[in-house]
Amino acid sequence: MKTNSLWIVLLMFSLWAGPAWGHGFSLIPNSSTSPTSFSIVSAQPVLDNDPNNPTPGPNNLFLDQFNGTANSDGSYPTDEGFAAIVGPQPAHSAATFHILSPLYFSDGTGPAAPASSGTYLHIYDRFAGNSDGQHPGASAGDVDVSGSTSRLPGVGVSLMDFHELEKDLYIASGSSQANGEYGFAFYVSATFANGMVTTGPLVDIFATDIGAGGGFATNADPFALQDPATLAIFRAAVPEPSAFVLCAICLAALGAFLYCNAIRSVS
Repeated sequence: MKTNSLWIVLLMFSLWAGPAWGHGFSLIPNSSTSPTSFSIVSAQPVLDNDPNNPTPGPNNLFLDQFNGTANSDGSYPTDEGFAAIVGPQPAHSAATFHILSPLYFSDGTGPAAPASSGTYLHIYDRFAGNSDGQHPGASAGDVDVSGSTSRLPGVGVSLMDFHELEKDLYIASGSSQANGEYGFAFYVSATFANGMVTTGPLVDIFATDIGAGGGFATNADPFALQDPATLAIFRAAVPEPSAFVLCAICLAALGAFLYCNAIRSVS
């Protein structure tokens, strides 16, 4: 446990000591032999890309931006924002990457909306088949995430490289969803000798950087709209429990409490 805590402290210091943008989610096992959970540390848990004063955000959020220079096929790339196991390195036999939400868009002026028809994020492993001999478990399972995606089956990954997955954004011709942000939720799992360990929802959000202004730069204060845009996508991708679910949880807890009291009274 001390080793785990030390890794978290060192990571947080290195991430917040200066504006070093990039990378993704650090997964820190709670044991070097038989882990049962991960501690999650995002390299950029912020609501905007202000280099001088970024607004803090949830630690299961990673914010970055797409490359402003398009690929030859017109898509906008990034290889930032994936997860990797750091610190203690217990051997794992399999790891998978799972999509949890549709692809959402926001320009900061209202709720996040599913990506328009024809717009999608193409995700693939840059080291499929362990092409370089350093990414065991990396598979060739390409994934397309659109505004109508709900969940997708898991694909094999190595969890050894923050830049393992390439993400290419294809924006539908004539779409009004150009300047703003796109994001989605996912989780990863790894199987160790003592069983599988799974993260909770992790959210990747990327600002567009298209055209002369790009992203939010066309506004007088570009970061004023980026904060609400990031929050809108995060809330859409990882919705809060509904009132019905919360009520059910409270009723279940109340029932358990009454049952225990009844048992004590009988005894």
